[in-house]
Amino acid sequence: MNYMKMMKMTVNDALILAKETLFNVPDRDVDAVWIVCAVTGIKRNSLHFEKDKELTEKQILTLNAILERRKTREPLQYILG
Repeated sequence: MNYMKMMKMTVNDALILAKETLFNVPDRDVDAVWIVCAVTGIKRNSLHFEKDKELTEKQILTLNAILERRKTREPLQYILG
């Protein structure tokens, strides 16, 4: 599922997309949270409360780029710095 052409994406949508994209990656649920937090700037403990917040177009593009790298099992530490 590719949301690059989608006009709206919420934080919750981003988490679902990340988990679906990373289905073959160990600890995909943890990685999904780290990636969405890095892209949105939302702290992990606030993520649940911000689930309806919409991502900007730039954030969606960044999310997709990170997910493409991570699904090849590139270490998350390298991707996020």
